[in-house]
Amino acid sequence: MTNRTLIIDDDPVVIIMLKKLIQLTDFDENPLTFDSGLTAIKYLKENYNQKDVFSIFLDINMPVMNGWDFLMELTNLANPANTFVCIVTSSTDRFDELKASQHPLVSKFLIKPIYKDTLIGLKELAYSKMKERPHF
Repeated sequence: MTNRTLIIDDDPVVIIMLKKLIQLTDFDENPLTFDSGLTAIKYLKENYNQKDVFSIFLDINMPVMNGWDFLMELTNLANPANTFVCIVTSSTDRFDELKASQHPLVSKFLIKPIYKDTLIGLKELAYSKMKERPHF
């Protein structure tokens, strides 16, 4: 059982910064990056399994497939027991935060930018999901 980390954001600067933070905090040495929800969901349809924990850092506002559409597709594929979605957005719309809080796969809603201390806390949350998982 391993932790697979995905960063889904259309802003290359955000991807670089978040990837570096994820590596710096030992959250994951090699997070996967995607510039749209569509490319990420294609990857997950081919690689998702029940044995690994999937930590997904998801932007909401993206072209091609936005974060909400991605979550709708992911709901048909993923299990909340091994999938940890963290919304990472520049949106300060309370409706987005409320919608995220009601989604069974979303564990956190964060406003950009993300800091090292935040990632350390998220690492503990994601790894607690790994410990809760039964071994196959």
